Parts: sequence; C-alpha cells; structure tokens
Amino acid sequence: MSKETQTVYTGVEWEAKKEERTISNFYVNVPFRFLAGKVVNLIYSYPITPNMVSIMGIFMAGIGGIILILSNENNAWRAIPFFLSIGLFGAVDGRLARKKEIFSPFGSWINMFATRLEFMIIGLSFSWYAYSVTHDYIIMFCCMLTYVFREGIGTISILTIGKVPAYWKNIYSKKFLYQKNKLIEFFVKSFFYSGNMYVILVCIGIIFPSNLLLILFMVIYGVLCYIVLLFIVGKKVYLDSISKSNIFNHKT
Repeated sequence: MSKETQTVYTGVEWEAKKEERTISNFYVNVPFRFLAGKVVNLIYSYPITPNMVSIMGIFMAGIGGIILILSNENNAWRAIPFFLSIGLFGAVDGRLARKKEIFSPFGSWINMFATRLEFMIIGLSFSWYAYSVTHDYIIMFCCMLTYVFREGIGTISILTIGKVPAYWKNIYSKKFLYQKNKLIEFFVKSFFYSGNMYVILVCIGIIFPSNLLLILFMVIYGVLCYIVLLFIVGKKVYLDSISKSNIFNHKT
C-alpha cells in the first residue's frame, strides 16, 4: 500500500470502527481473532499489507473449493482447513490494518470483494460436492439456498452501511441491536448467522454430506436470520424517518 493511498483514521472513524468491532464480535469469531492477534504480532514488522492478506484468503478459498469439487466422501475433509483459514485471514486483515492505522478506499473494496468471492467459492463447491456424493438435486438446491441467504445477510449489512444517510449510521449500535438486554445480546452473539458460522456449518456438512436434516437446518437458520435482520434494519430506518419528518414539520 503506497503512502499516497493510505490515510490515517480520524477520531470519528476510529469510534465508528470501534463500535463496529464490538457489534461484530460474535462468539464464533473469538478463536479467529485470538489467532489473528498472534499472527499480526509476527508479521507486523514485515512489508505485508492488509490487501495481501485479503488476496491470500481468496487463494486459500480457491484451493479448498478445488479440493472439495474433486473429492469424495472419504477425502473431502482435506478442504476443511482451507475453508476455516478464511476466517483467520479475514481477522488478520482487519487487525493488521488497525495496528498499522491505515485506511485505503481500495483496501476496503478488496476486503469486501474478497469476502463475497470466498463465500461464493464455498457455496458453489459445497453445493456441487453435496450433489456428487448424494446425486440428489434437492440437497444441492438446499445447499445453494444456504449460500443465498447467507449472502443476503451480508448484502443487507453492506447496503445499509453504504447507502443510508449519515444520521442512520448508528443502525448497528449496541443500544439498538441488543435493546440493553443481556439475554438478547447473548443470543445474537451466539447464534447470528455470521460468515464464520456459515463456514463452520459447511465444514460439518462436508463431514456428513448426506445429512438432509443438517442442510435443511442451515436453510431455515439462514431464512430466520435474514428475516430478523430485515426487520431490525427496516424498523430502525422507519422510526428514524418518522422522527426526522416530525422535526422537519415542526420547524416549518
């Protein structure tokens, strides 16, 4: 990353990033973030950029996808370490960027692009593998649905942050998401259909490829989380719209 393209975060940006990291700190991410801290400490002094880490994550996903497509039930497990490493590379990418205190618009884009491409590789290769070992189109279709709903959740998050007005940027604040309720916070952090949760479920599906109940669970799980996220985002936007409209009408 060149000096011309990197920018030091402002105080406001750091606060926003801090809040974002707190919200996305799902329990399933804890092992990846712990390992990422160790890795970043080792590579920090080397000329390794977050963009390089993102590209390496794509490379690892590609290797895992190829292995899975060419595998049968007896050796498909070889793809699992490559898929699980994606979560580590994602955590290292963010941690390294924060430790070096740099930001690049291209870096943000490549990180988003890498995540979408990695999940696409996992979703498609897993769907083909499930069909190749079961010869069941229903299972393959359900595997595709698990990918579609997981990406739907990711897309909603990206579009909400990227498209809404500035005063809606707190839509994922702790106060709103958890409603100051420790039980809600526990369930969200434990069971939300995050990217790493999807990858872990896929890895379980690789080990038990003919288990239709597991695949159906992934579909229902994804649908429920998708609907809940739609409701949360829609509710926040609607309430804020009414609030801003009332303020405007009062002034006029």
